[in-house]
Amino acid sequence: MKKLLALPDPVTGDKLAATPMLLDKRQVAALLQFSPRHIDNLVKQGCPCLRFGTRRTRFEASEVLDWCKLNSAWCSVPSNRTM
Repeated sequence: MKKLLALPDPVTGDKLAATPMLLDKRQVAALLQFSPRHIDNLVKQGCPCLRFGTRRTRFEASEVLDWCKLNSAWCSVPSNRTM
């Protein structure tokens, strides 16, 4: 599910730098098999996200999964859930 977008390196101009695509709340909920409301609760507990304005929130899948592994009380991710 994780897609990479090749962007040019700012110094050399080579397309070696790969930037992960950002996911919205519904996509993260589907990835983790939670409801979108639970994703709101995870953000309140410190789940990493990027905010654009007052209403748009985006997530990087790898950061969310890493956070969930460290905060298993809020977000249990079984080993069979993969990207």
